[in-house]
Amino acid sequence: MGFLIKKCFRFLLPAAILACIAALIRYPGEVSAAVIESLGVCFRVIIPALFPFFVFASLLIETGGARQLGTVFGFLMRPVFNVPKSCCLAFFLGILSGYPVGANTAISLYQSGYCTKTEAERLLSFCNNSGPAFVLGSVGIGIWKDFRLGVLLYVCHIAACVCTGFLFRFYKYGDRSRVPASRGSGSTARGLSGALTKSVRSSTDNLIYVIAFIVFFAVVTKLLTLSGVIPAVAAFFARVFSPAGLDAAFFENLLGGLLEVTAGVRGAGALTASAASRLALTAGILGWAGISVHCQVLSFLSESDLSSLPYIGGKAVQSVLASVFTYVALFFYPFEISVGKTLQSGVESILSVGFSDILLLSCALLIPAGIAWGIAAIVPRRQKSGLSKRAVLRYTKQEEHLGRTP
Repeated sequence: MGFLIKKCFRFLLPAAILACIAALIRYPGEVSAAVIESLGVCFRVIIPALFPFFVFASLLIETGGARQLGTVFGFLMRPVFNVPKSCCLAFFLGILSGYPVGANTAISLYQSGYCTKTEAERLLSFCNNSGPAFVLGSVGIGIWKDFRLGVLLYVCHIAACVCTGFLFRFYKYGDRSRVPASRGSGSTARGLSGALTKSVRSSTDNLIYVIAFIVFFAVVTKLLTLSGVIPAVAAFFARVFSPAGLDAAFFENLLGGLLEVTAGVRGAGALTASAASRLALTAGILGWAGISVHCQVLSFLSESDLSSLPYIGGKAVQSVLASVFTYVALFFYPFEISVGKTLQSGVESILSVGFSDILLLSCALLIPAGIAWGIAAIVPRRQKSGLSKRAVLRYTKQEEHLGRTP
């Protein structure tokens, strides 16, 4: 049976690629528009939101700052998530910056020896999240025209992330391996010039991967829509779930969200379903992140020996939890939402936040991270200095005692 499936796949894959090439020839104008639109999103939203975090996250790891941050701010990482303190860097950057900074940071921490393979896979299950710039700005204000709804979505998103991390703390629970004391302790920290050069180079490479996958999946989504594949699949599911009141438009946007998060949340906001259903769908899409983001993470994982299963499983769990949390939260905090407001949102809703706005917000989010790094760098030195004084005092007392002994 497995051989038959592999043989069919080997035949279907080239056929699907040839069909995509034919569709590119059939719809050149629509494909060009999709590419231009996705590049606009990358220039005005993705680059200013991700590149600074890519660079500074890499700098923290290369210079040993991750260990210092973990010393002060990572006290909950082991009890809650069953990962080392230094992994707090991936968690905090993941919830502040957006996909795929958290996952990329987790992989870098593992490659630099801050955590074991099992701990890195646990970390990957929950650290790759959407950032406040996208959820509050592009989704809350741009699509839903209400900052409070953006806050609600973001809070539920982070709550689902934390719950997912707690569930995956039991992943390979019997594995008690720990990183040797000689690794991840800052002994491999680079000088600032070398660390900066490597950080900028690796961040640029990673950003190119991100942009390439965004453009590619924008084209794929457009081709699947124009060729009738997504509408046909959506119509099938609509017939199956018609007793639940779910129409083809709902599943069409759900399928789009499975592929690419930006198209998914934009389409979810434009549905004619109830506000609670649309918000729950939006939260689920944000939690899932989209196959486009997953491919970005898989490209980083290909350079390591980490398994992708905990990451994919974690995103699926987070998607379900985020939808449930949002749906329940709307019963306690009801909002008046005008359907007309969200129906008129389109491409402009995502592009309404300019390059300078996103860059300014990204830099503002980096300020507390820099302050935390400074505090973390000072505290260990004080502790070390205090221990040294106590050691000297103890040694002096011992010498005095020996001097009084006949």
